[in-house]
Amino acid sequence: PDGKSFKLINEDLFRTEILSVHFPGCKFASFVRKLNRWGFKYDRESQTYSNPSFLREEPRLAQQMYTREGKVRKMEIQKKQK
Repeated sequence: PDGKSFKLINEDLFRTEILSVHFPGCKFASFVRKLNRWGFKYDRESQTYSNPSFLREEPRLAQQMYTREGKVRKMEIQKKQK
């Protein structure tokens, strides 16, 4: 646990204890798509998910996170303002 990534060790336990409570009705595959949308990268070798703005020792960086759709909208707004 380096604080730069996280690993889902027990997928079944994650589904029952986390997804069902915090993301009701969300299937695991959908959760993974959401991670991708928020810019998380999956490392197959270490089987971990990481995002440069999601660090244990730097919680303020999470404020800089955005979805890919959000980035496109932000760029469109900036173009209109010019």
